[in-house]
Amino acid sequence: MSRRNVRFLAFQQSFFDKSLCKTLFNTQSVHEGSERPSKRQRITPDPSDWVPILEVAFDCELVNPPFTDTTSFNIPEQSEMLEVTAEFDEFVFSVYECRQQKPLLAYVVPESERDLLTHLHWAQKLEAKNGHCMRSDTTLSLLAFGSALTSAQLKFRLEIRFDYHLLHSPKLLLRDRITVFDRFLEFSSSEVNAEQFYSNISEPLKNSLPQNPECVQHPSLTCKLFPFQARAVAWMLQREKVELNSALGLSNVNCAKSTLPPLWCSMKDLDDQVIYLNRHQGYMTRSLEWIWKEFPEPEINGGILAEVRCLVYVNY
Repeated sequence: MSRRNVRFLAFQQSFFDKSLCKTLFNTQSVHEGSERPSKRQRITPDPSDWVPILEVAFDCELVNPPFTDTTSFNIPEQSEMLEVTAEFDEFVFSVYECRQQKPLLAYVVPESERDLLTHLHWAQKLEAKNGHCMRSDTTLSLLAFGSALTSAQLKFRLEIRFDYHLLHSPKLLLRDRITVFDRFLEFSSSEVNAEQFYSNISEPLKNSLPQNPECVQHPSLTCKLFPFQARAVAWMLQREKVELNSALGLSNVNCAKSTLPPLWCSMKDLDDQVIYLNRHQGYMTRSLEWIWKEFPEPEINGGILAEVRCLVYVNY
């Protein structure tokens, strides 16, 4: 998840329709309800579905500072958020009025921001083909000081839902979903290293120890199991799907279920809501129930018990 800021100065401006921008500022026309084209509807919070992964704020200078005006004693006035469309290109950044697609302003993209604009252009093309799984929102706010427009701020927000909705977007390939993660979630595209591997190996949870430690104490054992040993025995029995003999005063052993299957991790999105991500398979969702339904814990017996060698207990 990332929030980014890009600043365009007045000398980078290649086009500015001052009259049309002034008209929009005065009318503050924000089309509400069903009159707004569906692909440009303002995104509303949907905590059970869409996941915001990127917000970019473009601060655009409209005049060269310092700005002086006969009405400079007036307080700066800001317009409402206006629905607009934006075209992101490697060399030119353009903003258009929403209804008739008339150009409002355009800027030459500095070299330092060309990669970001290229990635946004790629995301827009991907969204156009996969509207069930990707959507974006672009709004513009104009700032006037006295009688003149001095600056504008454009906000671009990208949201995705890479879960069961992928059934409606068969053209959204795995490589494209991973690219979305790598470009906008700032993941490293390197292979899994040893540190990542070992960090995903879970050890038996301490609360997996049976309530009665004696339930795993075999009568043939002359030594008494330490708590960590009892926990290991309970885990091995659980992995082998063995029910302990109730005739011996034993009970079933249930180890705590992992929160997430392998390769999944949890994080928070831009709205500070918990989401679940599987980068390697290109999934992201808010639904933990969907994860366990589609990625159930495999019914495989056995496992690896890796205890520290020569582990001894010394009681002083």
